[in-house]
Amino acid sequence: MPLSSAFSPLSDPPSRRELNRLATRSAITGTVLSLAETEDFSTVTVERVAEEAGVSRRTFFNYFRSLEEALHEPLRELVARTAVRMEAQDPTGTDILGLLSRTLDEVLSLELLEPTARVLLITRDNPELREAGLRTWDDCVRSLIPPAGEGTPALRLYLSTLVRSAIAVAQAAFETWAERLVQPLTEDEVMRLRGLVAQGLGLLGDGFALPPWLTPEDLASCPPLPTPAPDGAPASPTASTGAQRA
Repeated sequence: MPLSSAFSPLSDPPSRRELNRLATRSAITGTVLSLAETEDFSTVTVERVAEEAGVSRRTFFNYFRSLEEALHEPLRELVARTAVRMEAQDPTGTDILGLLSRTLDEVLSLELLEPTARVLLITRDNPELREAGLRTWDDCVRSLIPPAGEGTPALRLYLSTLVRSAIAVAQAAFETWAERLVQPLTEDEVMRLRGLVAQGLGLLGDGFALPPWLTPEDLASCPPLPTPAPDGAPASPTASTGAQRA
């Protein structure tokens, strides 16, 4: 069963009309991205984006619901291309982890990642834009899960769980990658992202057992998680932390 019919590969070359639509979408996205890099995003307006992109305000809203959605278009496009490549390789769509690992090795290129990296640099220190990015990841999940009515409930549960988990791994890898990201983007940075994705997928495949690449220094670099308290009492630190304080 396909992951989603929304990203099925096209059997015929795109028509002139479709090429024009792609060009318009690209112009809008590029304009939003350029303005966000040079100005406070809160001052950017749809009217200005439309004017500089050479389209009408109405045309903008024919393609995007908001400026934030337009800004995150490179990320959505990256996921869409990945989904198309995955379905082309495995029409059954059940080996999601293996497919995602192999496909991202092919898809994550310097050229394709460059606009996504620019978006991550813009949004990583902006809470409102980061929230919009979370909605983009959610949209990616919904676009990849098979439509209601396709497959048995058991298979839908299996695919839905794997898709959500795999997308969460990709999201965590991209966010970790963005923390140390600088421009201009280099091949070394692309390889670093591939490595983070591979490590995340490895964790998922191994049931999140502690991996050999996680050092004692890594484990000590973050406070321990609080232990759940019974009967609705406030959560308390772990026993080991309490002993250290005593």
